[in-house]
Amino acid sequence: MVDLFLTFFLRIRPEQISLFRFLLEGYDGLAVLSTLDAKQGLVRLLVPKSRSTELWQLLDAICEDLSPFKDNPLHDKEILSYRNFVNNC
Repeated sequence: MVDLFLTFFLRIRPEQISLFRFLLEGYDGLAVLSTLDAKQGLVRLLVPKSRSTELWQLLDAICEDLSPFKDNPLHDKEILSYRNFVNNC
């Protein structure tokens, strides 16, 4: 059987989990979010393969608001690295 879904694990700012879930609900069928550890902001996304590019575009647009590393001096380098990764997918 062909895998129709991709699974992603993300760490986001814990206080942004509800907002992220709300945003995903606005993109009907884009992803299913499961909270694995609310205190650490660890979430799992189940994404249809056919919509993975759309998910990466959304993450690129909101990554700075979700990043748990915002107050980290390496934050800008991480964002650039992430965007390079997304653009090369």
